[in-house]
Amino acid sequence: MPSATLPYSREGTRTLVKLAFEYTKGIKTYNDDDFRIVGKTGIRFVSWGEKIIVEIPLNQKLESETKISVHSEKSVDINITAAPEIFEQRFIAEVNSLAGEDIDSIEMAYSGKIKDGTSQQSANSTPAVWLTFAIILFGLLFIILIAGP
Repeated sequence: MPSATLPYSREGTRTLVKLAFEYTKGIKTYNDDDFRIVGKTGIRFVSWGEKIIVEIPLNQKLESETKISVHSEKSVDINITAAPEIFEQRFIAEVNSLAGEDIDSIEMAYSGKIKDGTSQQSANSTPAVWLTFAIILFGLLFIILIAGP
């Protein structure tokens, strides 16, 4: 489980982590429960999805530094095609590219990515879900027609 100490307050670090999720290719949504932020890839053609979990402890040694830990896992345990490590590496690369930036520029970039409290990434995932549902439905209808009376 990789960990890092970032030169920001806890709130600044939470903003940086959420912005990194916004920039990470393949992450569709993320949830923040104050103790951890979980990014999810969602269902893809070859996988039931992956999760990146970033834990941000409430108690930090210094007010100006925040330690985080990152780990990834499959959304469904039996999913043999899931590749959570790939998304974890992408996320860590985004955190590293943002680390060291001025906190004001990070907060400004984050507020520009969010509209009405909803990630722009999450708004784009609905058509993919409907398309997947339609393909499965047509596949089932085809099977029923082939195996018919």
